[in-house]
Amino acid sequence: MMTTLNEYVSRASASGMPPLIAPDLEQSLPRWYAAYTWSRHEKSVAKQLGERRVDCFLPLHRSWHRWKDRRREVALPLFPSYVFVRMELRERARVLELPGVVALVTFQGLPAPLPEAEIEALRRGLEREIYAAASLSSRRTQSAATQRAAGRD
Repeated sequence: MMTTLNEYVSRASASGMPPLIAPDLEQSLPRWYAAYTWSRHEKSVAKQLGERRVDCFLPLHRSWHRWKDRRREVALPLFPSYVFVRMELRERARVLELPGVVALVTFQGLPAPLPEAEIEALRRGLEREIYAAASLSSRRTQSAATQRAAGRD
C-alpha cells in the first residue's frame, strides 16, 4: 500500500514526531550515500559500481610514495574506506552485494543520505585542487617551524 505524503505527515504530527520525508517517496528518489568498504578496496568497488551502471564518486588525491628503489606519484582515496554512491534507496541491495562493500553509513539505523550540495562542493574543490594547496602549505609551515625550533634555520 502506497502512503501519500499528506497521510504520512498527518500520522507523524499526530504521534508528536516531526516527519523527515515519506518512506515511499524517500525510496524512489536517487540520493547520495556513503558506502563503507574493506580497507584499500575503494577503487575496486568504484570500478564494480561503474560496471553495474551505478553512479558513484571516489574522490582521490595525488601523493608521492617512496620505496627503497623508486619514488612514484599515486592516487589515494581522500576518504579511506568510503565510496559515495548515488542511488534510490530501494536499490541498495545492488550496492551491498558487491565484494568489498561492508555497509552503507547509517544514522539511527537508517542509511544516511548526503546533501547533493556537499558532494558538488567536494567535486569542485577537487577540480581546483584546493586540498593540495592547503595540505602543502601547512606541511611547509610545520616543517619550517620544526627546523627553527631545532635551530636548523
